[in-house]
Amino acid sequence: MSLPSALFKSCVCVSLPSGASEVIFPKETIHAVIGGSVTLSAQVVPLENLMNAKVNVSKALTNEIVHLYRDGKDHLVQQSPQYKTRTALNHAHLEGGNVTLDISKLTLNDSGFYRLTVVKGSGSEQLITGCNITLSVGKHVFIHIKTT
Repeated sequence: MSLPSALFKSCVCVSLPSGASEVIFPKETIHAVIGGSVTLSAQVVPLENLMNAKVNVSKALTNEIVHLYRDGKDHLVQQSPQYKTRTALNHAHLEGGNVTLDISKLTLNDSGFYRLTVVKGSGSEQLITGCNITLSVGKHVFIHIKTT
């Protein structure tokens, strides 16, 4: 299953040293409203089945675990208390190489840089890739519409 292309209209690709894959993710800051929810998304290209991969989403500056998935299931024991009961990883999207994490009940503290890391396989067959996504949470979301 592939995510809608509109989700990746403003994207950047990053290739980590392994050289095996790239990650497509929004390059612009994602804006959301306090109390609302947001979806952090990324896609591994070429498409990889990530059902058996380790997927870690953390706050980049503090290394707090926002959501951890490995061995085919969520592992939330080490999850930061700030995110308990507020995150949901879409497991169905993993099969198509897509990481889609929903964060609900947003607070100002949720603003910042998020690091997404994907590790799959082992030894010379190991895929290690990742990206950083920026989230800004505020009282209002401003929408800029370009007119032609």
